[in-house]
This record gives sequence, structure tokens and C-alpha cells, in this order.
Amino acid sequence: MGEYNNFNYDFIERTLKILKAYHGPYGVTQMINCAVGLLVLPQQKLAHQLPITDVDDSGEFGIYKSNIRKCRGDYSFNNVLRHVRNGIVHGHITQVSTRDGEIESIKIEDFYRGQKTFEIVVMPNQLEQFAIYTAEAILASRL
Repeated sequence: MGEYNNFNYDFIERTLKILKAYHGPYGVTQMINCAVGLLVLPQQKLAHQLPITDVDDSGEFGIYKSNIRKCRGDYSFNNVLRHVRNGIVHGHITQVSTRDGEIESIKIEDFYRGQKTFEIVVMPNQLEQFAIYTAEAILASRL
């Protein structure tokens, strides 16, 4: 197994390749696993390299402002990413399935002192695109 020259960037690059290459029966599971690496690490270590802009309904980030059902604070990319990161790492992620057992959407919530501060509901491909956008933005702004 090859070593990392720069752990943060190499890990993001490798995880991005894994996400884009997988086309098997566990796509949503693989995507969520990769989202942990593509959203958590960048938010914790490299957030200063992310765009200073608001999430809107342009679709540029893979998610839309209209996906966000509750947001304490602003709709800046970094704030939304922070809430999504918190929801994922604290296990506040649930699925909504169709009658035939397909995952229709994913709900991620964030809480502070027992009070819900954030909720977003996205289709799996939207969460994937949000993770890809975040990773590619970090890699493009490599310092």
C-alpha cells in the first residue's frame, strides 16, 4: 500500500477515485462511506480553502437551499458543510425508502443541546455531488 505524501490531499484524491469508480449494488453505502472522508476531513482540516459563498438553488454544489429544511445560522457553504459533517459523524443520518425498498432520500440532522439546529433532505446522488464538489474545491485550491 503506497504511503501518503500529504495525507489530507492524498486521502481526498484516493477517496474521490473510489467514489467515482464504484458501480456495484451497494452504491449508497459506498457513497456514504466516501462522504465521511470527503466531507469530514475537509471540514475539519481544510475549511479555510473552501469557497466563501452561500448555498442557493443553482445546484452548483449538488445540493440546493430548498433541500435544507432547517438551518440555524447562515446558509454559507462552510456553515452547511459543518452541519452536514456534524450530522454524519454523530449518526443523525436516516433514509427514506420507496415501497420497493430503494433509498429515495437521505435525511441528515444536527443538534445542539438536544435542539435540532439543522435538517437537510437530499437524494443520494445530491449528497454524492456535494461530497465531490467539496473534494474538488479543496484539491483545486491546494496550498
